[in-house]
Amino acid sequence: MGQELEAKLRDIFVAELGIESAEISPGLQYGAVPEWDSVAHMHLVAALEEAFDISLSDDDISRMTSFSEIEDLLSDRLVA
Repeated sequence: MGQELEAKLRDIFVAELGIESAEISPGLQYGAVPEWDSVAHMHLVAALEEAFDISLSDDDISRMTSFSEIEDLLSDRLVA
């Protein structure tokens, strides 16, 4: 599921943040690009919840500080 998860997550980032796929790396941090601001972050949360049919807690949302952190969080949640 690793590559599928990364591809789906990358597509969501492109759609929700309006950035190019080439701008996305595991180390991409919240706020590192102007497009990933607090409003976009909440849109990203909503898109992730819909795409993966999950509910994210406040703790989950606060943990979502980078692309790789979100990928790890989703991996944990989808396996559990």
